[in-house]
Amino acid sequence: RQMCIRDSINAEYGDPREREMGCGQSAMPPSPSPSPSHTAGKEQQRELLGVMGLVGDPQYADMDDEECPPQASDVANPKPIWRRFRQVLGLLEKTVEAWNLVGATTALQMGDLIDGANRPDKNNTVEPALVASLKALSGFKGKVHHVLGNNEVRNLSPSQMSEVGLVPEPEAGGACCWTFAPCAGWRVIVLDSFAFSVMSQPGAEHKAEAAREWLDAADAPSLESWPPQREVGDLARRWSDGGGAFGEKQLRWLETQLEECALRSEKVVLVGHEPVHPRVVNDYNGLAWDFDQVLATIQRHSAVIWVYLAGHDHEGGMVTDDAQRVLHLTVPAPLQALPGTNRWLAIRFFGDRIEFIGEGKVRVAPGDSLIPGSIPEEEWVLMQQTPYVWHKQPSKISTKL
Repeated sequence: RQMCIRDSINAEYGDPREREMGCGQSAMPPSPSPSPSHTAGKEQQRELLGVMGLVGDPQYADMDDEECPPQASDVANPKPIWRRFRQVLGLLEKTVEAWNLVGATTALQMGDLIDGANRPDKNNTVEPALVASLKALSGFKGKVHHVLGNNEVRNLSPSQMSEVGLVPEPEAGGACCWTFAPCAGWRVIVLDSFAFSVMSQPGAEHKAEAAREWLDAADAPSLESWPPQREVGDLARRWSDGGGAFGEKQLRWLETQLEECALRSEKVVLVGHEPVHPRVVNDYNGLAWDFDQVLATIQRHSAVIWVYLAGHDHEGGMVTDDAQRVLHLTVPAPLQALPGTNRWLAIRFFGDRIEFIGEGKVRVAPGDSLIPGSIPEEEWVLMQQTPYVWHKQPSKISTKL
């Protein structure tokens, strides 16, 4: 039965606003015009252009805390991980307060707003969980964009997701992807890493059928055999029912957007729920199925792409692809924040750099621990102590990954 949850959500926080652009559109809307006070040269490069908030997977559910196994990357110091579902609403409210305080005018919720346990065949609490989560974000003074995650795919049909304003209405057989300009000179391109997924709800059966063909070809295990049966250092661990793919159609659309960004001299932030770089994940099961094709696209357009942002991998991670000079950052999830702490970030945009500020820490190159026989020393970036500054230095673009 199709749920009618729009009225419940609108009663709590008002009508959702439309996105700027979806996959079916080719022409880009213009970036906001620079202020007349902008000056040329170095002064313009140093001027703050805008701020965008970030929050990783909230995954709210009205459930007791749950202990999870240690991550594959915790080779040297394995420790259990706790998912603290009920603390999420309070942390989202504090995150919104922080975003407002730092002057963010737009924000990204990186996907998995509510947990998969809310789905109808389990707790049957999708509507109250969604209403509560969106209400917790409603105090933000700007606009929140919601990335499509695996738990959205588990819990909601495509029409339900667009009905409540989580994602734009997808094209027939297409993906939920769009772009927006957070400030002058910058473009955010939001991608759908579950354009193909066996978790797809009614209304997207064709995606599930195509996704099953991908998994059958890879001899992938089912969700019932979770965690993945393959070795920690095997990239084939990504082939599971819990993952997904971008697909060729969406990547062709992305190529077009990137070409237009280059013509407009816009710098690009790519966004997808699933990470796409093996060195940024804590377990290869967090990678998108077609991560290699996404990396190839990034390499072809690395002159305009500055960063790829992801969620999904709850502990987060950060790595620089030296060949491409592209930063890969997985935003850590408040779901697994220690009691009394929070996890949120914000990007400050400048003409010559971006700066990350926030609360929490991100591990550098956790994927290096997944290489057989390797136990690298852990390195962390503490966001709350000082901004993490990313300059994209000009470099020759390699023709090989």
